[in-house]
Amino acid sequence: MVTYLLDTMILLWAVREPDRLSDRVKHLLASEATLLFSVVSIWEILVKSKRGGLMKVDSGWILKHIED
Repeated sequence: MVTYLLDTMILLWAVREPDRLSDRVKHLLASEATLLFSVVSIWEILVKSKRGGLMKVDSGWILKHIED
């Protein structure tokens, strides 16, 4: 089985703006591949959202989607 490490923006778009993903990425996300993301992605999302660099995201939103 293949494993992929997801970029922070792919993680955000997959959850909040899936229409921004290419067909290739949508196919990959729907496949049986193992999908991983770094804990640094969570840190990056929180830091950038606090600085206004990303849409506002609270830790509850992140935890909810990690558990799903």
